[in-house]
Amino acid sequence: RLYDEAIRSARDNGFVHRAALAHDLAARYHRRRGFEFIADGYLREARALYARWGAEGKVRQIDRLRPGLVVERAGEARSSIAVSPSELDVLAIVRGSQAISSELRSDRIATTLLEVVLEHGGAERGWLLIARGGELSLEAEAVTSARGVHARVLPAASGDPSAVLPATLIQFARRTRQPVILPDAAADAGPFAGDPYLAQHRPRSVLAFPIQRQSELVALLYLENELVPGAFTAERLTALGVVGAQAAISLENASLLAKERTAVRAAEEARRHSSLLAEATALLIEPLPHEEALARLARLCVRDLADRCAIDRVDGAETRRLCEALADPARDPRSERLVSAPLLARGQR
Repeated sequence: RLYDEAIRSARDNGFVHRAALAHDLAARYHRRRGFEFIADGYLREARALYARWGAEGKVRQIDRLRPGLVVERAGEARSSIAVSPSELDVLAIVRGSQAISSELRSDRIATTLLEVVLEHGGAERGWLLIARGGELSLEAEAVTSARGVHARVLPAASGDPSAVLPATLIQFARRTRQPVILPDAAADAGPFAGDPYLAQHRPRSVLAFPIQRQSELVALLYLENELVPGAFTAERLTALGVVGAQAAISLENASLLAKERTAVRAAEEARRHSSLLAEATALLIEPLPHEEALARLARLCVRDLADRCAIDRVDGAETRRLCEALADPARDPRSERLVSAPLLARGQR
């Protein structure tokens, strides 16, 4: 019962390797008790999950110890399907690309990309750096825990990656536009052995992966696995390349959309200001008493610009309040004198 609970929990939380191990141990448990048929069922599922995880050594070991385990009997279908890492990568690419392409904001693209990469890329921790003005700045980070992958956008103050990541490795990947893999940085960091971050944190598997769009560097992924050496394989680099290409397109689209929205807001603001200026000009040239014209001007400013508008007359050393308008007089105790004419409601803008 406890093995089944462990299997269900691992599946629900997306921990393929733990589900594989729980099936493997459950198979051993039932085999010791003499239930060979039940044990084979658990072991078939363990083999399929090991293959899905990419643990090819475990798959070969099971095939060697139980050679008839996955042989299809006449007229029967297999109880489980073992998929190769390349088949799994294709599935991860499709799902990951779909998830990324559905986002329209750069912050959501960043977090979604990291979630996809950590779920399928063999990393425990990851950072996304965005290229802006020829420099890389930290955009988001993600970490894998017992509860799954948690990604978050970083505040603007943490934009400099050199304080928290291996600067020499990242700058090398940025200049060469090529992925940099350290299979076991804790044992041998190669030309980056002198990097203060690597010397202090001593991660095992390390990957810096540039993301390009039409030969331009768009972003860079930095991934770590602190437990397993050689976690970043050629197959996973291929998957990262496709997902990264979709991320580059989505980031470009998000940037264009943000610029378009900014331009629309600026045009609307300019139109509103022009309309206000035209109304104010027309108001001031009307043949109205001086006090009434200024009172209308104050109400006009409250309607379009502010919650409170006061017009004072400066005469030498003296200042005299001529009129004042408030959007909500009852909520502003600062008013000493209100214009008696009714104010326009905010909904009438």
